[in-house]
Amino acid sequence: MKEACEASGKDEPVEIENTVFGDLDDDGDEEAAVLAFSCQVGQSGPDLFAVFKRQASGSITELKLEGTQESAKFKNSKLLHDLRGPWSVEIDKGRLVVRYLSWAADAPKCGESDCTTDFVYQWDGQKLALIDITQSPVK
Repeated sequence: MKEACEASGKDEPVEIENTVFGDLDDDGDEEAAVLAFSCQVGQSGPDLFAVFKRQASGSITELKLEGTQESAKFKNSKLLHDLRGPWSVEIDKGRLVVRYLSWAADAPKCGESDCTTDFVYQWDGQKLALIDITQSPVK
């Protein structure tokens, strides 16, 4: 990674874009959802996303997140087809919402506006499971 980053002209291999906090696993402690840029992304927006939890021992672990591989499917549809991002993340009522922008010429419209595709996750005891995919106007 270091060699690739030197070629990019960026000082750091990872640059944090946004971090949001909330209790995703219902244990009373907040987890951190982090959106970041790698040195290899160029101008297309953040390309790294993860959710971290501080253990009682003080160590940090990454929570498993379902459906983040290119080949992943949800209700028989390819998840990341024609999506760019993730663009933003939020934690709302114990659920994680990861928002992606569509980039295809035939991307869905929400009235007069372009749409974002929102992946909604909920803790299932072992991982953040994908429970819904919705679309909303670009804000």
